[in-house]
Amino acid sequence: MDSDILYKKALAEVYHFYELRRYDTVIEKLNRLLASRPNDGELLYIKAECMFYYDRYDEAVECCKTALAHDFSPCE
Repeated sequence: MDSDILYKKALAEVYHFYELRRYDTVIEKLNRLLASRPNDGELLYIKAECMFYYDRYDEAVECCKTALAHDFSPCE
C-alpha cells in the first residue's frame, strides 16, 4: 500500500480519537507517525494541543515551536 495512503489513514485515526478526546491514544499514534515524519508541523501541532489538555505546558510549547520552525500555520 502506498505510504501516502497509510499516512492519511493514520491521520484520520488521529483526528477520530482527538474528537473523542482520547488524547492518550492520540499521543501514542502521533508518536508513531512522528518517528517517520519528525518535522510534520500538523502532527506536532496536534500533539501540542493534547499536551495542553494534559497540563503539560512545557511540552506543548516545544511542539508548537518545532511546528512553527517547519513553517506550519494552524490558520492554513
